[in-house]
Amino acid sequence: MFILSSALIVYNTFVYRKTIRSMIENSQPKFQLMNLTLEKLILAELTISSKVSTIDSLLSEEEYEKVKTLLEEIKKSNVTFREFPLEENELENLKILEDGIKNFAQYAETIHILGKDNRRQEAQILYVRGVNPLSASLRQTVKTLIEFEASNSRKNEDAAESQLTFSLYMICVLSLLSLVAGILFSRSIIRSVMFPLRKAIHFASEIQNGNLNNRIQIDRLDEMGELLEFLKKMEVSLREIIVEARISVENSEKASKEFYKVSKEFISTSETQANDSQKVADHIDRLSTLVEANTSVILTSAEHLRNLEKEIQKNLSSLIDVTESLNSLALQAKESSDTALKGQEKVDGIQKSF
Repeated sequence: MFILSSALIVYNTFVYRKTIRSMIENSQPKFQLMNLTLEKLILAELTISSKVSTIDSLLSEEEYEKVKTLLEEIKKSNVTFREFPLEENELENLKILEDGIKNFAQYAETIHILGKDNRRQEAQILYVRGVNPLSASLRQTVKTLIEFEASNSRKNEDAAESQLTFSLYMICVLSLLSLVAGILFSRSIIRSVMFPLRKAIHFASEIQNGNLNNRIQIDRLDEMGELLEFLKKMEVSLREIIVEARISVENSEKASKEFYKVSKEFISTSETQANDSQKVADHIDRLSTLVEANTSVILTSAEHLRNLEKEIQKNLSSLIDVTESLNSLALQAKESSDTALKGQEKVDGIQKSF
């Protein structure tokens, strides 16, 4: 549409310039030539009439040469006029003008001779009967040519104006059509871009909502097609990552269960060791109480020691053995208690880490 509008503008501009150039190169120069011809013809007639109409005046050589010069210039103007493209009517009028100029030159020569021969009356009669009617006829012929050229000039002006008006109308119409076509073309482009863009947005929103089983059809090879292809690959990659993450979570869950089981067993063992240590400590307390009771009995029964020295020595050795055993058991119970407490602290640390 834009190319057609430009071509039409160029064509109408060419026609308009051609019309104006025709006016400038043909109509106006011909119009000027005919105006100059008319002026020279009138000047020649006035020169002759001014001398013929006065009784005491004669057409001098200088004035006669002036008339001849004017007529020669008119003949040269006619030759120049023939160089332009002429219509048949113009050629006929130009032929009449050329013949009339020849006759006018002959009349001027005759009047000049009659004046030199002092035959003024005959010169006046020749002027009245020959020069004056011929001059009037020639003036009318020249005016006809001038009017014809003026008419052609007006026609060319009207043609140029109508061509210019037509060009303006066509430019407006083509501009309107170009605007409508541009709007339709823009809408089609926008739709061709927005439709796949909406598909891409919907596809991305589905991925955002966690739907990785969405399907999208790619039927384009431009940038929008590349965008849709990228989103599709991204969905596949996300699906693979999620599957791998799910497998990793399952493996981690299994490992956590196993670790929890082992920790529970370890905690149970530690609690058992702690309970055993507590029992040993209770036995030690009881034994300590018994030792204290036996000591008080020994102190209170000092008098009986002498009588029972053999038995006391025997019991004392037994007590020493028992005391060593109790000390050994107390040391082992303390180590077991410390080990149980350390195990408990490790278990608590592991549970806190979970």
